Order: sequence, then structure tokens, then C-alpha cells
Amino acid sequence: MKNEEKGDYLLDAISKLEQEMKYGRSAEYPYRKSLQLRLKLVLAGTAAECVTEVVQDRLVPEQGDINFNSLTDKAQAIKASNDESLFDVFKGQILEDQLGI
Repeated sequence: MKNEEKGDYLLDAISKLEQEMKYGRSAEYPYRKSLQLRLKLVLAGTAAECVTEVVQDRLVPEQGDINFNSLTDKAQAIKASNDESLFDVFKGQILEDQLGI
């Protein structure tokens, strides 16, 4: 999957979760899990694969509020990235992971 497709794939899931949360939080859990799974699939095989769980926890926590602006910005950055490894998008998290921070 190319980065543009990865970004669109995430933006679709973000939109669905955001819609669900507008109608009430009772049925949002499957949409959160779907978005977490999509993040995992998008990061698989990239330099950011090593920080998948950190990214999932920060961007799509199991419960609580989600910062949709930050999440959408990250998906847009993935879509616009020319770097197949996605290092340019997740370099902060990758470096933190390598330094053990």
C-alpha cells in the first residue's frame, strides 16, 4: 500500500469513529479498535513499526477523549509523505523508543 492509500485508509476510519462519537459513546468501542488495527497495518513493515503500540495509545486510547485534530494531522502527514519508511512522520516517537525515553 502506498502512503497516499495508507493516509486515506486511516482518514476513513477516523471519520467513522468521529461520526459514531457524535451520536453517543455507547457504540464507539468497535470503531476505536478498528482504527487501532488500521494504524497497526499502516505501520507494519515501516521504521515506525517498533512504536506501533505507543502511537496507538497516544492517538487512539482505549477510553477517554481522542484529539481528532492530532489524529487527522498524522494521517494527512502519512498521506503526504514521500518516505516509504514513514520515519519522517514518526521520527519523534522512533527516537524516543531508541533512547528508551
